[in-house]
Amino acid sequence: MAEKKGLFVGFFLGVFLISIISFASASSSIGNPKHSLETVYGPSDNITGWVNISFSSEPVNSVLSDSRGNSANLSSVLKKNVAYPYSCSPIDCNDDYTASSGSETKTITLDYGNSKIYGVKLTGNIFSIDSFKFALDSTAGAYCTNQIEIDFLDDSVLDARNKNSSDSESCSNPKNYGCFDSERTLEEFAIGTTPYCEKVFFTDSPGFFIGGWIKKISGSKTIKASVYETLGGGEIANCILPDTSTTGQEVSCNVSYSITEPKEHYVCISSVNGSGEYRTRGYSISNGCGFYGTPVPSATPAAYQIFSQGKQFGPVGTAEINKSIGDGRSLAELAGEYITKKYGAQNCSSGCIIPIKIKSNLNQDITLKNLQVNYQKDIGIATESNFYEVSKTPAKVSSGSNKLYLDGLGFSVPSNLGNYTFSLRLNNQSMISEKIEVKDIPIIKSVNPAKTASAYPTEFSVSVTSKYNLTRFAWDFGDGTPEITTTGNKASHAYSSTGVYNLKVRVTDQRQLSASKSFVMNVSSPRELINSSLYDAERDISNLEKEISAFSGFYQDVLNLSLNLDNTKQKVTSLRKSYQNATSEEQYNAIVTEIVELNIPEGISKSKSAEGLTLFSGPDYVNLPVLKEIGGGTYDANREGDYVNAVLSWKQENLDTGLGFSELSGRYPGYIEPLARIFEIDVSEKRDIPYDYYLIIPELEGFKTDTESSVEALEGYVYINLKGKKSVSFSTTEDIDFTNLPVFISPAISRLTVIEEAPPEEKPRWKVFILIVFSLLVIGFVVYIIMQEWYRRKYENYLFKNKNDLYNMVNYVNNARKKGIDNRKIEENLKKAGWSSERIRYVMRKYSGRRTGMLEILPIRKLTEKSGGGGGKPNN
Repeated sequence: MAEKKGLFVGFFLGVFLISIISFASASSSIGNPKHSLETVYGPSDNITGWVNISFSSEPVNSVLSDSRGNSANLSSVLKKNVAYPYSCSPIDCNDDYTASSGSETKTITLDYGNSKIYGVKLTGNIFSIDSFKFALDSTAGAYCTNQIEIDFLDDSVLDARNKNSSDSESCSNPKNYGCFDSERTLEEFAIGTTPYCEKVFFTDSPGFFIGGWIKKISGSKTIKASVYETLGGGEIANCILPDTSTTGQEVSCNVSYSITEPKEHYVCISSVNGSGEYRTRGYSISNGCGFYGTPVPSATPAAYQIFSQGKQFGPVGTAEINKSIGDGRSLAELAGEYITKKYGAQNCSSGCIIPIKIKSNLNQDITLKNLQVNYQKDIGIATESNFYEVSKTPAKVSSGSNKLYLDGLGFSVPSNLGNYTFSLRLNNQSMISEKIEVKDIPIIKSVNPAKTASAYPTEFSVSVTSKYNLTRFAWDFGDGTPEITTTGNKASHAYSSTGVYNLKVRVTDQRQLSASKSFVMNVSSPRELINSSLYDAERDISNLEKEISAFSGFYQDVLNLSLNLDNTKQKVTSLRKSYQNATSEEQYNAIVTEIVELNIPEGISKSKSAEGLTLFSGPDYVNLPVLKEIGGGTYDANREGDYVNAVLSWKQENLDTGLGFSELSGRYPGYIEPLARIFEIDVSEKRDIPYDYYLIIPELEGFKTDTESSVEALEGYVYINLKGKKSVSFSTTEDIDFTNLPVFISPAISRLTVIEEAPPEEKPRWKVFILIVFSLLVIGFVVYIIMQEWYRRKYENYLFKNKNDLYNMVNYVNNARKKGIDNRKIEENLKKAGWSSERIRYVMRKYSGRRTGMLEILPIRKLTEKSGGGGGKPNN
């Protein structure tokens, strides 16, 4: 018994010591100097600078975290620090594997969405892998989506899947007609040898039915349906359509064409032999997806009733796997290349594990079997037939002391101005600590272009937001050339060789406050740049068209106007043709000149949105001279405040006005740029209003409305008659949202009820007392006016130095109100979240449309506008 007890104690002591040794073997240390960080930032800026650090067998999944809770794993940090020298074990810096429990078959039950990794273990000094194949059995039956995926090497590349299809059933996949709309007025067209083509969406399927609407008028013809890539090339697949009726109907045929990723193709219909007359149908449309001719066209001015339909996946059964469907290479070739890249050579004396990942998309039982790996070692020919259970272990990093840059890693400063301490940790180990200051400095948003060609003089421009004049721009292009200084936001530079560089821009404003930001600049040869840029542009345009089509009609109009997508698409098509025909460096450089000017977002997103709000108009937005010009009438200039209050009171008494807000932004590499802000105003009359009333809007940049025919313009304003309208939507590219929407609603001045104020009754006073009281009143009045103007102009900015805080609070109040939460509970929740009582009081009053500042007893803004001859737009 004592012997057993000693064995247990020894066992646990051994485990403990191994753990301690393992922990101690991983380490990092800070060098001298420790670090260099920028110490002045704008609100929410990313930290820039470096840490002097070394690693010894540090796991790549170690986590760097800052004092604000932002974090990044070591692997992603090293990938962004391309100049930081380090080594990994294994040398590819990806996960390693340990193997156990080998057997010739492995059976597992996998439910939907689950996966399992097995491994094949090779040993010895390997000269070559001659063959590598295995089989699997699955109980999965026919299904609408692929039932099983094999990721050989566990590198997120699909290498094998079920390739069986079911011809008897097309599953639930709907027919895809591209942009064709059957509700449009259709025209019939005679089918000849020149094809009618439609760009349609192909789903992830093992095969397809393709076809269209065909009408037989006379004779007998053979009609072929064909599939083409959208970017050109020859015919991929075809089939012969069955004969049709004289009344016309949709017919289809079966093509054995399989794709693993959904994408668009052209389906074309044409006659290949026979005589007579057959027809298809469609219509003309300026921005269509169909054409009459040979792929690929320069324009698609039509839409035809042509479709594709994905087929069902058949039962999996037994699958034999010996090559990848990704690139067609054998598993033996892939395994040999994997060992060389992962372990540095084909020396597997300690054992090399080749992983096989299986993912299930349907509940099923899977059996791996019949593994046969033949490989040559230095001592002879070996065979492996066992599958192993495997577990992952993270790769380990080692390096000397070098500068690890923090730029672009997501470590950020607070949004509020002030002094803070920034600290950085690696796992639980403190690394650095630095005092920083958040100031109202310029905000550097982006640099364009983000890539260029070597030896090509490129003009770079930086986008900066600042309330102050910018006086200096310093450009460090990261290639060892001297820094360039400019007074404007543009600079020209030519990189002498290809590579990846860090371009750093520092801007200085009139107060001598500076901000800097680094950008990754990819430099390639002119041909590589053109080829990759055209591919990216065509892909992005295709994605944008899909994303735009998912929005409602007015949103689509706004996005097409903001992006000018039709012109961009034509330009890219033209550049593709120029590239195909180019033969000289001069021609390639001319294309590069246009390529670097392309700035197409990768996608579109709603960066902000709010619904169910109440439209509130402040007195500052009411313009009586404009209202007079719209509806006529007169007003007493000495009583402008009374008339402004009458406008606001009229709306409060007669209308319920709801407000929805959306900000649509483009997603560009490394940043997001607002494209348009859309406002949707719902109008409901509390009682029948028998006269006209108007929505009055100052001229806004990029203004567009869904009721263009109802818009009337004045100098500096537009207005819409709301009588009979339930809602109005409009958009602008200006930086405004629902918290500062400069609109008001009013009828003609003659319809307003202006409250008369009775003059105060004069009473006899002693002259001295009157003089004293008058002097005090004058002083108090002046002080009040100063405070009134401060509250009107500065109070909101004082409370909310970061406008996102105001936006988030108002949005929270709106959502809480919709859930039925009362004001007292809303205020309590906001206090618990750390918001001050003053901010809460301001937001609650602003949301309810009540006055947020002091009572305006003298309309200073109106007086200054009159004396100055009018106002202008605020600076963006």
